[in-house]
Amino acid sequence: MLYRIIFMSIVGLLSVSCAQVTDFSNNEAKTDGWLIPSNLIYDGGPGKDGIPSLDDPKFVSLNEAGYLSSLDRLIAYKNGSQIRAYPHRILDWHEIANDDADGFKFTVSYCPLTGSGIGYESVVNNGGTMENTTFGVSGLLYNNNLILYDRRTDSYWAQMLIQCVGGPLRSQRPFYVHLVETTVGTLKKFYPEAQVLSNVTYIYEPEQYNIYPYGDYRSNNDNLLFPVSPDDRRLPRKERVLVAIATQEKRAYRFTTFINNIQVINDKLGFESIVVAGSNGLDFIVAYLKPNPTTNMKNTSKPYPNIMEDDKGNVYDLFGNVTEGPAKGTKLTAVKSYIAYWFAAGAIFPGIDIYGE
Repeated sequence: MLYRIIFMSIVGLLSVSCAQVTDFSNNEAKTDGWLIPSNLIYDGGPGKDGIPSLDDPKFVSLNEAGYLSSLDRLIAYKNGSQIRAYPHRILDWHEIANDDADGFKFTVSYCPLTGSGIGYESVVNNGGTMENTTFGVSGLLYNNNLILYDRRTDSYWAQMLIQCVGGPLRSQRPFYVHLVETTVGTLKKFYPEAQVLSNVTYIYEPEQYNIYPYGDYRSNNDNLLFPVSPDDRRLPRKERVLVAIATQEKRAYRFTTFINNIQVINDKLGFESIVVAGSNGLDFIVAYLKPNPTTNMKNTSKPYPNIMEDDKGNVYDLFGNVTEGPAKGTKLTAVKSYIAYWFAAGAIFPGIDIYGE
């Protein structure tokens, strides 16, 4: 998030005192009665909508997106044959893209400080009536994580908690939209027909998106913009993990677990039987509910975008769609999950389990 950093050297290390970041003078939100501890809510500086959301995103083909390299990370959405991708390089400056894919309205959010990309449907339950909305950047943070606000009711939503934490809709949960984080190179291998955000946004000049605004933040474990609590040091702070969420349990999956080309894990999360597939080299981890608790999911020799198959002869692609077999045309239900930095997972979900440890 471009919190305070926009007033400082974008390549320098940040040094921001608690006295500075708890000054809410640029933000109208009142946090009394919120579901999260007020002492862990920080005002980042730019104020509400000071970081502009993309409300009319434009897309180009992967081949036309010359501003991207094969190693650039992005968040991908698939609906039928349509695949859209939202590069970190763009979302570092906007954090939110309010999109409409053939009438399906949804919001893609990405928090650069916690490395987390999550999708919500752009709808809220306002007094029993489902109403369309868009989301904006509130300027507030919880344990360094983005707090969105909806423009229909002015309620506040903690991104990684996937919950409204303040305002008229407090305690509600948004409708989760499944996204997959990977690289441009992997997306090209799997879905060369995908569309990606254009760097012509008419908000900033295209050249702006060639700049990463947070210096060494992604790699420096000692560089946190705001305090976190608890500060779980079981893993390096900036290690990226998949956070999988069930009602009774949360678990983190490390990329180092997936050392083969693609590795498939049959697991139990709370009361749910799940399958987790990932690849360190291809830079993705995804989690789905198994079609049946007794179904065995395993590696597949089928070509990309397929990543696994089951013992019934069904073959599954990266987004959980059955591409071959008796259940062709159906898809797995995604586990609520997303990639995030470890420090954020450990702070948002204290004591979170780490797979295999």
